[in-house]
Amino acid sequence: MLKRDISQVYWFQEPVVSDLEKTAMDKESAGDNWGAAMSYLDAAYIGLREGGNLSDILFERNVDKAIELINDIQFTGESPDKILMGIENPTPFILHIQNGKGLPVNAKILFYVTYQEKDRQDNMVSRTGRIVSGSDGNLVFKHPIPEFVGPGFVSLQLGDEFLPEDYNNFPEFARKKLD
Repeated sequence: MLKRDISQVYWFQEPVVSDLEKTAMDKESAGDNWGAAMSYLDAAYIGLREGGNLSDILFERNVDKAIELINDIQFTGESPDKILMGIENPTPFILHIQNGKGLPVNAKILFYVTYQEKDRQDNMVSRTGRIVSGSDGNLVFKHPIPEFVGPGFVSLQLGDEFLPEDYNNFPEFARKKLD
C-alpha cells in the first residue's frame, strides 16, 4: 500500500488529528492561512506523538500543508524616511501581512523587533521586544524616541510560538522539517 493510501486510512482512525485537520481545512477555505497553518501544525505534533507506526506520515503531511500556507503569506512594509533624534516620530514602521489573495491575515502573530539605542554609558546597544500583529493584518512598531545621531536599524523576526515546548525531544527528521 502506498504511503498516501495508508495516510488516508489513518486519517479516519485518529480522531484528534482528523478533527484538527478538518479545522485547518475550514480555516483555509475561509482564507485564514495563518490559523489553518497553526491547526495543521497542531495536527502534526499530535500525529507525531500519538500516531504510532504512522506518526512520520501524519507529521510530514500536516507540516507540508502548514509550510505551503505560510509560504503563501506575503509581507510588505512601510517605514519612515528618517527618524530624528530627541523627537517622537509621527510615522510608525508598519508591516502588512496578507494571504496569497491579497487579503489581510487576521491573526495575532508574534514577532520580535530589534532596534538600536544608547545605554546609560553612551554605548550603542540592541534592544529586542515582542510585538504582535493586529487582527487587521498589520504589525505596527512605533520607534522609541532616539537619543543618538547616526545610522541604526530596525529588524523583525517571526516569533517561535508555534513550536511546541518539547520541540528538542522531537526526532531529528521532525526538527529538520520544522527548521
